[in-house]
Amino acid sequence: MNPESTNTDIALDAVVQQYQTLIAYLQRPVVLVQVAIFILILLIAYGLSTIILHRLRRANREPLTIISTGTFPIIAIATNWLFSQALEGLTYPTGLLSAMMGLLWVIFGYLLVITILYFIFGEDRIRPYHQRLILPLVVLFVLAQLLGNIFDLDQLGNIRLFVLGEIDITLTRILGFALSIYFVFAISGIIQNILRTIVIPRITVDVGTSNAILTITRYTVLALGLILSFSLLGFDLSTLALIGGGLSIGIGFGLQQIVSNFLSG
Repeated sequence: MNPESTNTDIALDAVVQQYQTLIAYLQRPVVLVQVAIFILILLIAYGLSTIILHRLRRANREPLTIISTGTFPIIAIATNWLFSQALEGLTYPTGLLSAMMGLLWVIFGYLLVITILYFIFGEDRIRPYHQRLILPLVVLFVLAQLLGNIFDLDQLGNIRLFVLGEIDITLTRILGFALSIYFVFAISGIIQNILRTIVIPRITVDVGTSNAILTITRYTVLALGLILSFSLLGFDLSTLALIGGGLSIGIGFGLQQIVSNFLSG
């Protein structure tokens, strides 16, 4: 029997066992009670935050943005703490509520940081960074925390999906490759936006030169990012460097006419 196939089967069996354990865990009355309490906490926080903001607006006191965004998570955190203290006083388990407390703090921190950034730099300037970079990172972090409490992510990620040449393509490599591709394009767009809105207006260059700088920078970041992405997939970095060098030369010759046209207006 192929040892690699055996390892894959063992990993799959372990994941199935973890899933069965999770189902059995969720069926426990203690867990069901905590799930019901947490849903009640969210409903209370939503109701109270809606009432508070409505009262402020009716009193002709338009709440600050930071108050509007922070009211719900703050009330949820306080309510979760009160319920946890009450259950602990009754010697009732509160493990699930404690785990959700961390999630609520992450949400509060995220909303607080985003609100401050919008307030300082303005919505138009921060929105691209928020939507393309900050929000995806927060979502990935929350998902990793939630799934990490359910499954062994290392064992799950090492499951071999297929073989590409001599490279074992695992779930971790597929996810790493897909995420790196996304962030490469997102970061290249962000860098291009920074150059266009902050750097180039402070230097004396004509339109053709600025467009050439933006184009070359974007292609350079994309080329380096794609090499890194394929290395995460398991390809040899030295080979990719050679390929990237050849592509860079080709891109350079291809951009030569574009740059010339930009400079000539």
